[in-house]
Amino acid sequence: MVPARSQEQARQQPLSDDEKRQIIEQFRQRAAQEHDKVVALGGLHMLGTERHEARRIDNQLRGRCGRQGDPGSSRFYLSFQDDLMRIFGSDRIAKLMEFKWFQWEEGLPIEHPWVTKSIETAQRRVEGQNFDARKHLLEYDNVMNRQREVIYEQRRRILEGIDLKGLVDGIIEELAEELVETYAPKDARPDAWDRAPLQASLTRQFGVAEPFDISANDREALLEQLIALLTRAYAAKEQLISEGLMRQLERSVLLAVVDAKWKDHLYMMDALREGIGLRAYGQRDPLVEYQHEAYAMFRDMVASVKADSLAMLLRVQPAAQAQPVSVFARTPHREVHEERSGLPPRPPEPAEGARRDLIDRAVGPSRQPPQAPAVAVGPKVGRNDPCPCRSGLKYKKCHGK
Repeated sequence: MVPARSQEQARQQPLSDDEKRQIIEQFRQRAAQEHDKVVALGGLHMLGTERHEARRIDNQLRGRCGRQGDPGSSRFYLSFQDDLMRIFGSDRIAKLMEFKWFQWEEGLPIEHPWVTKSIETAQRRVEGQNFDARKHLLEYDNVMNRQREVIYEQRRRILEGIDLKGLVDGIIEELAEELVETYAPKDARPDAWDRAPLQASLTRQFGVAEPFDISANDREALLEQLIALLTRAYAAKEQLISEGLMRQLERSVLLAVVDAKWKDHLYMMDALREGIGLRAYGQRDPLVEYQHEAYAMFRDMVASVKADSLAMLLRVQPAAQAQPVSVFARTPHREVHEERSGLPPRPPEPAEGARRDLIDRAVGPSRQPPQAPAVAVGPKVGRNDPCPCRSGLKYKKCHGK
């Protein structure tokens, strides 16, 4: 037996190895005795009041009854009105049981292979439906997962500052191509191109007012002019701000725009996911429609990120630095002389109002000329009477304000 020890001794002195072995052996013997008693009684018996939708759960419950070769048993009791039986074909079995040759008495449990087979069939159907639902949900999630990978890779590149100047140059080229495709499409003749709106779009969107040759009839030449124009404007902005500060500004602007646009895109994708199921009424696959709509929305989001980022970078203006003011320029010359001369400092001069009070008290009230009260001259003018200045307005709207 384990020697009895007080709680105070147990806290102060740890158990030795012999005491630990004795305690473990004691509990092992107790567990063996309880195991023999359970086996003698027939093992663990599991009683279930219903069958689960998945066969895996029922098999796990059965497995609890026969662990490592120990004896055990299980039994399930369920009704034809249970959800599993009611949804998946219990009416057919109930009608068969009503035949007179079965001769079932009221309250007698029904044990028949048909019932067991019907339950297994219903469980297989439920498992198949759950699998299809998970597979369908995974297909929808894969659309967002691919978009998420692209955005997160872009954010990682921005956070690490990997070739941000090259990223901006690529944005300039892509936006120039979009402008040319919008205002000078391939299938349109050169005389039908919107040349003036192209110049206006550059000024309105990016703040670039530098003129360029819009009379070119070659799309490639027009594209090269736009790329060169935006590149010069960006280089001038970088020279004005400094290269190091421009790299920091690129990182901050790109990251802020990407985060804001991505959050708005997530809200729009949630709204699309909620209503895309209605496309099935039009004989269209909701999943395919969701993929097409999601791709179009993602493409528009990426284009807006590029356009807004470049517009913010081209429109940024450095803050004007205040000119430093000398301390001696703000200090009176008399105070500077006294501080440097070693003379005792003068007491602080009183404010203007306090100075007047001191003068009044020194002079005395006898030397102050009496002030006569103000006396109104002429009759009193009412607020709604004509103003005496003969302006034609009422007194309250003229000199009576």
